[in-house]
Amino acid sequence: MKILLLHYNGELDISQTYDWDEYMKFATYFGSLLKGAVDTKFGEIIAGENTAIVFTNGKMEGIGGKYENEYAIKYTVNSEGKISNIKEWLSDILLASQLYGQQIEGVHVNPKKRF
Repeated sequence: MKILLLHYNGELDISQTYDWDEYMKFATYFGSLLKGAVDTKFGEIIAGENTAIVFTNGKMEGIGGKYENEYAIKYTVNSEGKISNIKEWLSDILLASQLYGQQIEGVHVNPKKRF
């Protein structure tokens, strides 16, 4: 029995919690949005007793164009030493525009005073 849970934060339709089987279906769909190779550079790791947070940068191209995003991914390990939970933070606006091709626009009450 697989007990891995993956949590995507944010406000998109993909921002939810997945069990292993749901995640495998999602991964297939997500792969269909990509064009070409995926490049990931891992950075700092902050480790605790049963958790680690990994900072990484991802580069790829989606249906909306060039996609470069920064991630913080928290891994939790169970008593058997296996990853049981993953929680991921990223710019969901960037994901929506570059991988989903959605148009994202900010709305201001008074555009002349927006800054």
